[in-house]
Formats: sequence, structure tokens, C-alpha cells
Amino acid sequence: SIYYKDYGCSGFACLQKAFEGGIQNMAVLVSAEMNDFVKSLIPYMLAGLIISIFIIVISIRRVFSILKTIGLSFLSAGIVFVIMLVMQYLLPSSDNIFGEFGRTVTNIFIYLYGVVFAIGIALTIIGYVGVHYYENTDKKKKR
Repeated sequence: SIYYKDYGCSGFACLQKAFEGGIQNMAVLVSAEMNDFVKSLIPYMLAGLIISIFIIVISIRRVFSILKTIGLSFLSAGIVFVIMLVMQYLLPSSDNIFGEFGRTVTNIFIYLYGVVFAIGIALTIIGYVGVHYYENTDKKKKR
């Protein structure tokens, strides 16, 4: 199986191997070694996410502006969902290339990016409506 195959590398070395060796070495990206490497990065990614959100909160200072900004960020990350969804319907022959494992992984990614995309839409709409409401309220107070 591609997932359990020993590629003779771990972590960053597997990542380098995948991009230096061409298409034949890309299978290392869906291997157990790469899965363990990505899992080890999760605490650092969460710390980066928390720091980023904190910086946004401090620099923007308005709740609805924050929601709008975070929503737009989620939308940009969720664009992958739209691309993967379109590819799934335009390239039905991809099942022959990746098989059952590839279809399962693709469906998981489509679901996760779809959730991010939906949250992004909701936050962006709430942010825009809130900003518009408060701008109109501020204009009425100044009169």
C-alpha cells in the first residue's frame, strides 16, 4: 500500500523528496511518515492561528470588522473546496488514477474545505452587515 510503504525519510526530508523527484515521488505526500510529520506540526499551526487572530483583533478593534476579515480569510482558504468540487465532477476518471484511497481522501478534503468555506461565507456576511449597520448608526448620531 502507498500509505504504509517505507520511503526512507521522515518529516521535512520526505517533503523535499516529493518536490525534487518529480511526479513519481509525490506518493510520499500521502504516506504514514508524512501523516506523522503533519500531526507533529498541529500545535505550532494552532499557536500561529491564535497569534494571528490576536494580531487581527488588536489591529482592527471592531468586532464586525474582525468577523469580516476572518470570514474573507476563510473564504480564500475555502476556494480549494470549490476547485476540488468542480474537479470531482469534471474529471470523473480520477477514480481510475487514485483508486478508493484517493477518492476517500478527496471526499474528506472536500468536506473540510466546504466547512471552512461555509464558515467564511457566514462570517463575511455577518461582518459586512454589522459594519454597514454601525456606519449608518454613527452617521445618524453625528446629525
